[in-house]
Amino acid sequence: MSRRSALEKRFAPWCRGLLAFCLMLIATTAQALEGHELRLWGRSTAADYRVALSADEQQWLQQRGTLRLGVTVPDYPPFEIVSNERDFDGLTADYARLLGELLKLPVQVRVFERRADAMAALKRHDIDLLGTANDFEVQDPHFVLSLPYARDQSVLVTRIGEALDSDTQLADLRIAMTYDYLGSTQVQQAFPLAHLKVYPSASEAMGAVAFGQADVFLGDALVANYLANRTYLDSLQLTRFAGLDSQGFAFALSRDETRLLALVNRALRAIPAAEQMAISQRWSAEKVSLSDSSLRLSPAEKRWIDQHRTVRVIADGSFMPFTFFGEDGRLRGISADVLEKVSQRTGLNFEYVPGGSVAHMAAEVEQGRADLIPAITLSAEREQNLLFTRPYYMNTFVLVTRAKAGQAVTGLDDLAGRRLALVKGDSLGGYLERHYPHIQIIDAESAADALAMLDSGKVDGAVSMLISARYLISWKYQGRMVVSSTVGISPAQLAFATGRESTRLNL
Repeated sequence: MSRRSALEKRFAPWCRGLLAFCLMLIATTAQALEGHELRLWGRSTAADYRVALSADEQQWLQQRGTLRLGVTVPDYPPFEIVSNERDFDGLTADYARLLGELLKLPVQVRVFERRADAMAALKRHDIDLLGTANDFEVQDPHFVLSLPYARDQSVLVTRIGEALDSDTQLADLRIAMTYDYLGSTQVQQAFPLAHLKVYPSASEAMGAVAFGQADVFLGDALVANYLANRTYLDSLQLTRFAGLDSQGFAFALSRDETRLLALVNRALRAIPAAEQMAISQRWSAEKVSLSDSSLRLSPAEKRWIDQHRTVRVIADGSFMPFTFFGEDGRLRGISADVLEKVSQRTGLNFEYVPGGSVAHMAAEVEQGRADLIPAITLSAEREQNLLFTRPYYMNTFVLVTRAKAGQAVTGLDDLAGRRLALVKGDSLGGYLERHYPHIQIIDAESAADALAMLDSGKVDGAVSMLISARYLISWKYQGRMVVSSTVGISPAQLAFATGRESTRLNL
């Protein structure tokens, strides 16, 4: 058995689990988004229940015109997820859509770079609601919470194999937490002997624990479970409850919006327990499956499929575990499995050809010699020439370094004046230029090429998606490379891409 075949067998169960996640999402940078409006992509509909509104209440709501919802970036999965820099998804989005339907108002979603900016907008009445709010927001007396739509059960997360005593005070341990989860005073009172460090996002905070820059992550159980199972699968574990639970996650409103608060609460009460359970299960870390039912295609879509039965797919054969070619020459990996499900539900046939570098694949699609790239990360630069689907997989960016470097590298700060490989066109390019101008960025053709450059000594570090880095290190660089830290505040978003004229195929 070859090394690649052994690797396929070893990771097959993991692939199946990740495929379930991809199938759920397929139907589906802070500065760039600041002040923008997003399209609400809630997945729930109020099909057979409603809120009885009086004529006066209907008139009052109609005069308001819209429900203006504020959200912040970076993402807070699974509650708040921004896709393609234009769609708002997640558990909070599901409840926001239900609110809009039950109160018969369109919902506008406005993005803020910082929680403080969103809270200031709520105070000015520039927005009506702030999503995914808990006790952190109502430390300000100007705000009040709606009824909760999700539990907020605080947990402690550690590296696998590292236990915590049930009565421990976390003495001398480093706690990682998002800056807007709980008030720092509350945490320090609960764990006075610990050292608290706050991070811009839950992914960064959990990454700090995974890569040894912190000892314990403190956060909500749903968020921790979601990220532990989908990003840090074999690194982190939910160890025990923290005992710092809040009232729950709710919508925050200005305290003087008493009438709107009452209507929001009535709408939340009207949502049946079965619907609430469905939303919770949708965004839990449990496996989900794609319905076997056929898609409901419009006549125009059916005609297009009849006329374009075969789609030419160009793929990077080294982008493990998403796309790689097996010994039989067939495309394997998570993306190939997703395309197989798409084929079953649409009748499309996919013809696979090796693609090489990301730039080469993009050029082939742009020039019409191929129709689809099955696995490519979104970026503003690439969207100038390609049309992307909504992301079907998200994963954190990480820094990979040599295991036996003469000088320890624990993060990007250690690479000042040194060389870093990054796939050309990746979304992190602008972030690195702004925040780490003293690092020399070296263009790589692919994730595999970036790690090969690191192995040969051409660069001092490489950026990759965490899952891809782990596969490549296990396959080719075991003992020679390590994942040192997370990179950036937003995850990589993987999607399908077509030529910009291929709007029908992109649907």
